[in-house]
Amino acid sequence: MTDENKNPDDPFDSDQSGDDNGGSQDPLDFLRNLLGGGGAGMPFGFSAGGSEDDNSSGQGSPGGIFIGGPFSMGNSDDEASGGASGFFSMMQEMGNFFSGISSSLQNPSEGAVNLTAARNAAIQHLGADPTIRDGQRRAAEDSVRLADMWLNEVTDLPSGITTVESWIPRTWVETSLPMWGEFLAPVMERMNKAGLEGLPGVPEEELEQVKQSLGGVMNILGAISAYSFGGQLGGALAELSQEVTCSSEMGLPLKSAGTAALLPDAIAKLSEDLELSQRDVMIFVAAREAAYQRLWKHVPWLAPRLVGAVQDYANGIVVDYSNVESAASEMSLDPEMMSDPNKLAEAMQNMQTIELSPEIHYTHTAAAERLETILALIEGWVDVVVTEAVEDRIPSASALLEMWRRRRATASAAEESLKSKAGLELRPRRVRDAITLWKRVTDACGATKRDTSWEHPDLLPQADDLDNPAAFIDRLLDDSDDEFDMDWEKLEQEIFRDAAEDDSDNSDESDDSNE
Repeated sequence: MTDENKNPDDPFDSDQSGDDNGGSQDPLDFLRNLLGGGGAGMPFGFSAGGSEDDNSSGQGSPGGIFIGGPFSMGNSDDEASGGASGFFSMMQEMGNFFSGISSSLQNPSEGAVNLTAARNAAIQHLGADPTIRDGQRRAAEDSVRLADMWLNEVTDLPSGITTVESWIPRTWVETSLPMWGEFLAPVMERMNKAGLEGLPGVPEEELEQVKQSLGGVMNILGAISAYSFGGQLGGALAELSQEVTCSSEMGLPLKSAGTAALLPDAIAKLSEDLELSQRDVMIFVAAREAAYQRLWKHVPWLAPRLVGAVQDYANGIVVDYSNVESAASEMSLDPEMMSDPNKLAEAMQNMQTIELSPEIHYTHTAAAERLETILALIEGWVDVVVTEAVEDRIPSASALLEMWRRRRATASAAEESLKSKAGLELRPRRVRDAITLWKRVTDACGATKRDTSWEHPDLLPQADDLDNPAAFIDRLLDDSDDEFDMDWEKLEQEIFRDAAEDDSDNSDESDDSNE
C-alpha cells in the first residue's frame, strides 16, 4: 500500500505497533501474531510451494480458512544462494498479503472469494499484454458471422450474438472473474463453515457460541480465506487464459452474454501445433463459441441452474480432522527423548512426513451427478450442432473434431490446478454419453423437438437418460397432453433420488459411529 493511499484515521493503515504489553488495538498487529510473528515457523497463509498435484485426489487443501495460502516464500534459487532478493521478495509478498487482508476487512462485499486479489494475482502472473492486429480482429469477426450463419441451418435456437470481440488472456480473466466468483463462492463458504464444524472438541450445539466468542477473529480469518483463495484462483486462471481459444470454452456462461469472443493468439498456436490451416481452426472455434452463445442468450434459467447445482454440491462438503488428531498423538514426545539427542532427532525427522492437513470429503454424490450431467448436456449439445454445421464445409473438420475430443478428455495442468483448488470437476466425464444422446434424439425426433428440451429445466434429460436415451426419446415423441402425469412421474423420480441419497448419508454416519 503506497503512502498516498494511507488513511491516518484508518486502523488498518496504522504503523503503530501498540504498547509493550501486547495491548495494541490494531487488527494487523493481531494478524501478525496470528500469522506467526517473529517465530521460526512458516506463517499461516504462506506455503513453501509444492507440486500442483498435491490435491489432485480431491482431498487436502482447496483454500479454506484453516488451510494454507497461495504464496511461496521467495525465489528458491535466491534462497539457495543466500541472496537478498529472495528475502525482499518474501517481504514484498507479505506486505501485499497484509494490504490485501486490510482491503478485505474494509470491503466485506468481496465475499468468500476476493476477486480483487484474484485479478491482481492474474495480472502479475500474465505480465505484458500482447497486441492484437487489425487483421486478426477482422478474421475473428468474419469467422463468427460465417459460423453463426451455418448454425441457423442446424438448430432452432436463434443467434445469441450482438457483438464480436478479439480478446487477450487478460481480458478473458477480467471478464470471467465475476462468473468464477459466483460459481465458486458457495464452495468456499461451505468449506469455511465445514472447517469450524469439524474442529476437534467442539460439539455441534456449541458451534454458534464458539463463533460468537471469537468475534472479530472470525472476520479476520474469513478475510484471510477469501484473499488466500482469490490469489490461488487468479494464478490458476492466468495459466488457463493462455490456453482457452474462446470465451465459453470452459462451458460456463460469462456475464458478457451476447458477446462472442475469440482469442486469436491461442487459436494461432493451436493451428500451428495441429499443423492445420489457421482459417479452419478459427472458424471451428467460432462455431463452438456461437453455439454456446445461443444457449447463454436464449436459455435464461441455465446460469442460475448451474450456480444452484454448485450450491447443492457444496452443502455436502465435510472437513475431517481425524487424521490431524492422529498425527498430533503420534507427535507427542516421550520425556525421555529430551535427554537423548539421537531419539529426538529421529522423532523430529518422523514429524516431517506426517500430513497435518484435514481431509476434505464431498458427500452429496447426487448433487455432484446433477452438476456433472448438466455440464455434459451443454457440452454434448454444442458438439452435436457444431459437427452438423461444419463437417461438410471445413476441409479439416474430422481432424478438428477428433482434436477437440482429445482436448476435452485430457485436462491441462491449469485445469487440474483449478480443480485442486476448488474441488470441482469442470470437464464432465459423461460428455460422450451426452453426445450420443443428442445425436439419437436428433435422428429420431429432429432438431426442433431436440431444442425444445432447453425451454425448461424439467424438460432436460436426466442422468438416467444418458444411460438409456430411448426412454428420453419416447418422452419427446409422446404427444400426450396429460402434463399432470408427466410432472407427477418426474416428482416421484426426484423424491426417490433424494431418499436414496439420504439413506446413503445415514448409512455413512452409522458406519462412522460404529467405528
